[in-house]
Amino acid sequence: MKKKFVVIGASDSRFGDFVAEHWLKSLKKCIDLKVTDIVILNYGLTASQKRKITLSGAKVVDCVRDGYIVNLRYRDILNFLRKSSYNQVLACDSGDIIFQKNIMNVFYENSTSFRAVTESIQPPTLEYSFAKGTFSDKTKKEILKTLAKKRMVNGGFIAAPSGKFIYLCKSMMSMIEKMDSFGPDQIVLNYVLYKQGFADLGENFNYIPATAKRGCQIKNGQFYNGEGDLMHVVHNAGNYDKFRIIKNFGYGRNRNIHFKFFTYFLLRYTYKVVGTYRRVKNLFY
Repeated sequence: MKKKFVVIGASDSRFGDFVAEHWLKSLKKCIDLKVTDIVILNYGLTASQKRKITLSGAKVVDCVRDGYIVNLRYRDILNFLRKSSYNQVLACDSGDIIFQKNIMNVFYENSTSFRAVTESIQPPTLEYSFAKGTFSDKTKKEILKTLAKKRMVNGGFIAAPSGKFIYLCKSMMSMIEKMDSFGPDQIVLNYVLYKQGFADLGENFNYIPATAKRGCQIKNGQFYNGEGDLMHVVHNAGNYDKFRIIKNFGYGRNRNIHFKFFTYFLLRYTYKVVGTYRRVKNLFY
């Protein structure tokens, strides 16, 4: 039977074992495999990692790595979707995400719109990307105008009808001038979603312990917010391992037992300082 939905991740050999043993294993327990395909874009998996992922039921699509993966994936998702006919697409990070509860309602609710999660405490992604000279002055001006006083959408978990996702991918390709830089995908994503409109899924579907507004509890390897609610999707976000607050992050009772408290409080303090800076700056725009 032809499947209506697809979940797309991407990985190289650095995260290939995590994809097979944690991301993929937890995802399969939280979706309906009768109607959903799983696809991994391959940017350098080892032969054994590729075989393990394939044997677990996911499709592996070989890609060319000539830039930063979080940017390249939109080019290759575009190529993949042009050759397929899925109704709905969910693209998510795969090297630092696990799934804890059924996520199928993401495909069915607000199905004509983009769906994503805004961050409660926002990292300085916008400032970082502009400082790196990732965009032309004209594009930068338009982005600033659109995103002023807006909450940041996190790019780790994005759902949309196939046509809208294709539009997002095309926007990425036309707006990002440096594909080997970290951060511009987040900026273009926010620009497109705020221009097009989107449904906010709530932090349950992209729960980032480092920035979660309602706090974090860990019991038997599972993540709950400060009110004791089990989160659907957990994202141990961070460009570098030293900024990820869970040292042995993964799926299972023996995981997530090393919480890096110093990193946690340092990140939250830094993000709040950046937030204060933005609020003050916005008073003059």
